[in-house]
Amino acid sequence: MYLTDKELHNISGTVISECNHPDHAFDADKQIKTCSIDIRVSNIFWIPKRQRNSFDLGRRNIFEVSPRRMWKKIVLADNESITLKPGQMILGRTYEKISIPKENVGKLTTRSSFARLGLWTAGNCDLVNPGYSGHVPLELMNTSPNKFVIHPYLPLSQLFIMRLDGELGNSYDSDQLNSKYVDDDGGPSVWWRDELVQKISRHIASNALTKPVLERLQKEVHKLDDRCLFRLDRFIDSKTFSNSDDLLSQFAKSERARFSLYKFRRTIFLWAFPTALASLVIPELLQPVSKTISLLKDFDASLYTRIVATTILAFPAAYYFFSKKVRFFLDENDRQQDAD
Repeated sequence: MYLTDKELHNISGTVISECNHPDHAFDADKQIKTCSIDIRVSNIFWIPKRQRNSFDLGRRNIFEVSPRRMWKKIVLADNESITLKPGQMILGRTYEKISIPKENVGKLTTRSSFARLGLWTAGNCDLVNPGYSGHVPLELMNTSPNKFVIHPYLPLSQLFIMRLDGELGNSYDSDQLNSKYVDDDGGPSVWWRDELVQKISRHIASNALTKPVLERLQKEVHKLDDRCLFRLDRFIDSKTFSNSDDLLSQFAKSERARFSLYKFRRTIFLWAFPTALASLVIPELLQPVSKTISLLKDFDASLYTRIVATTILAFPAAYYFFSKKVRFFLDENDRQQDAD
């Protein structure tokens, strides 16, 4: 049974949250209709980086199939827009963060006015599970021969809330289901995590971990990013644990070593490049090094050294500067040190 406008008004404070832009707050009087809530598209989109002729859904090597590596994230300003070409599909997300009560289920579809133009917003996945909370992904697809110019905060979709007929066994956010889109950011698919998380969970169960360790690891597994999750998979396969309680501490130790090396390399390159760049203007900075190099008699060895050093350091420095911060599985002390 669909909830009516009166019922939607009563639960709208629970269902809709995190409309953080001061100029685009949730307006229940305008957005709640007869039996649905108008939902806006956010200013965050993902567009494909490249085309693939085939996509093997049976493979789970992160460097080959992780969908997030194939999408480019775009954040639009309020006055910007994105164009959806005929036949094109891009990924957006709802501006409103949606939380479905455990006694209800949601259905997100395209508003009729936009559907009649040939725009799909939910693709073929319109279900919002009981207990789900997050920014629902919008699979924006243009089935018309015309281009669509999409602006942030347009109310493209509508959310229906239905009451479940029976009692729910497990909600989407329950520990038993190990759902991978808990507190979803609405980004690209991570379908391969299902198999990997199940494999890790089976290993955890077979080693009879103590309850505190088991609860922490099951909680942490779902927080790990793609690369860290695969490192945990390889670590479990390559190690034998005489004491199963050592699994967390040993993996954290391995991650701590990786983390220290990452911080060292990142610090070196982020400081070395501006130093080398400054040496082009202030030759005295690399004078001790340049005196030991004499490659070409016809060139100024000092200038040659500075140019080569700056060029070599530019690429790793750009990588560490522009890439997202790498996440590691660290214990509380390491996390505190990282924060400091």
